[in-house]
Amino acid sequence: MIGPFETVDLNTRGGISSHTQKMGPAYERMGAERGQHDPWTPELVERVAAARRAAVPLEQWEERVAWRDRAVNGAGPPPAAGGFRKRVLRAGRPIYSTLAAEMIKNFA
Repeated sequence: MIGPFETVDLNTRGGISSHTQKMGPAYERMGAERGQHDPWTPELVERVAAARRAAVPLEQWEERVAWRDRAVNGAGPPPAAGGFRKRVLRAGRPIYSTLAAEMIKNFA
């Protein structure tokens, strides 16, 4: 299982920094339509991007994307590379924790 930050990071070539450049204005408009104002400031984006690069350096991004694609199809654990979290067994199935929970807690 991967969290929201890793999902965004892996869905856009160049990672979460690239994603926020492309999608940030649209997200801000959607939030405004709902009465929310939670801007992705450059400082916030840098903190999130730094955490993601600590977990998965851009040099390993394609490998992690390939793992995610295989995992969606039930193919197994992430590659053994620096920064990936340890495998946790829950209800008899392997679940992979991510930085997302920590990041959400820290940015809330």
